[in-house]
Amino acid sequence: MTLAGTITAKPEIGGTAHARSHPGELPNELAKGRAYEVVNDSKPAAIILGVERYSALLEQMEDIEDGLAVLEGKLGSKGESLLDWEESKAEFWALHPEADV
Repeated sequence: MTLAGTITAKPEIGGTAHARSHPGELPNELAKGRAYEVVNDSKPAAIILGVERYSALLEQMEDIEDGLAVLEGKLGSKGESLLDWEESKAEFWALHPEADV
């Protein structure tokens, strides 16, 4: 399940009283991909997501973190900077002069 198009969608707002009085509705609605914001005393108290939507959100967050790590040059290097591109090219050409076309 992808979250494309639903990240900016606001969850439906429901009070704790409604959730208590209609407990059977919630699992069915969550299975359809809906999200709910539970309010208590007019203040946001929780966001309820179905398992598939939650898993997709976690996967998307991991993808974003991986992308950031690549941009920072840290993926696979345990936080250390990777080789400079110019240094890598120079090393390659020194080891493989026959590849210079």
